[in-house]
Amino acid sequence: MKTQKGVTLISLILYIAVFMIIIAVMTTISDYFYENVAEIKEPLKYPAEFNKFNMFFINDVKKNKSAVTNENGTAIRFDDGVTYTYSDGKIYRNDVEIAKNVKDARFYMVDSYYVGDVEKEIVNVQILFLNDPRTQEEIQAGIDYILKYW
Repeated sequence: MKTQKGVTLISLILYIAVFMIIIAVMTTISDYFYENVAEIKEPLKYPAEFNKFNMFFINDVKKNKSAVTNENGTAIRFDDGVTYTYSDGKIYRNDVEIAKNVKDARFYMVDSYYVGDVEKEIVNVQILFLNDPRTQEEIQAGIDYILKYW
């Protein structure tokens, strides 16, 4: 008796069914991927200018125990001499531009509070960035920074 080689009708149907399931799973995954890519292509929600300012400011806040702001809140000076100034749509750190496309920036010393016997001084920064110059979309942030207390 000869052995029969080849594909039976049942195995062909099974191959096609498995192949269709694999294609359906791949389609679902690719749809999900392309939807997420569309979200990434949206205009920035956290502009690079804010990130640059935040990086420098956090570094200086964590190094200093006290700070003084000017009367109108457009400048702050830390006890090590580092000064941040808002002027002409830019933020400067010791006269070096670190952020642009800033519509407004204000620095305030907020009432300090105590945790046990430790006094914590707080700097509040109110900042308004122009996120997309083409659409004039703005991003506003109000952030409290706690100065070094140990």
